[in-house]
Amino acid sequence: MVLIMLPIINASTDEKQDVATGKQSLLWKISSGEKVSYVFGTIHIPYKGFEKLQDPLLDAMKSCDSFYTEMEPDEKNQVEISRGMLLSPDQSLKVLVGDELFEKTAKIAEKFDPPISATFLNGKKIWGAVLIISYPRMSYDLALDVLLYQKAKLLGKKTVGIETPEEQVKSLDSFTKEEQIEMLKDSIQEAEGGFKTVNLVLKLYLEQNIQEMMKTFTGKDDGFPPDFKKKYLKVLLCDRNRLFFERLKGQFEKENTFVAVGAGHLVGKDNLLELLENAGFRVDPVKFSFPPGAISASKEILKFLDLDK
Repeated sequence: MVLIMLPIINASTDEKQDVATGKQSLLWKISSGEKVSYVFGTIHIPYKGFEKLQDPLLDAMKSCDSFYTEMEPDEKNQVEISRGMLLSPDQSLKVLVGDELFEKTAKIAEKFDPPISATFLNGKKIWGAVLIISYPRMSYDLALDVLLYQKAKLLGKKTVGIETPEEQVKSLDSFTKEEQIEMLKDSIQEAEGGFKTVNLVLKLYLEQNIQEMMKTFTGKDDGFPPDFKKKYLKVLLCDRNRLFFERLKGQFEKENTFVAVGAGHLVGKDNLLELLENAGFRVDPVKFSFPPGAISASKEILKFLDLDK
């Protein structure tokens, strides 16, 4: 399952998360007249600690009529995303990025459970390879977005994707070959370093320490040029914040709705919560925490890869 996990990267911090409210939260109540909806900040990383959903989250979902997420993770959309990742038949990843980067990428992917072959990788766009090696995926763990979606289905909620697969693919296709290669180099460095940043960010997410989570990324020396970082934030975060807002504001006014989007969309300038509040919605944090077991196990959150074997 490939969803855009990149929008949490390099997002700036947000005063609303600690100054105005006095605390941080991943779960927010959105009120408009008699309608009460919820926005929950997810993280697009599979982790077994997400399997047990806590009561505040379940209660919020049960109280709503519909469930919205960035993109519905159903089979049809997964097929469309997979197609969007494919290069044309006359292209190959190895030719686009060169032998050295391709071999490093393939070495990482073959260590996954189950292994991802070099042949499979070679037919993918550069950004597709970036998403594939962005975290040490294991076949039996599901991302929180998917778990929430499955629960919504079990509860009989109407499920809707805010974006289409085509829109997500278009966003990633907007990066030049050179920009995508820089992203691939950064992902390779992260994997070769044992996914330390990814593990730290997931630990901070479980603690709902969103400020530190963002600082971890903003403080990371990724070597990206300033203009690229600006474009990166605009395409994957700011533009999509505005898109989410435009497609959700009318929904919040007519129906109690539960929305699950990446936590990066809840922080930074012109984040989704800020846009809703500026439009006249009441925005309040809801007390929520992950189970203690999920947090205490966080030092072994994701499987580290031994690339030397």
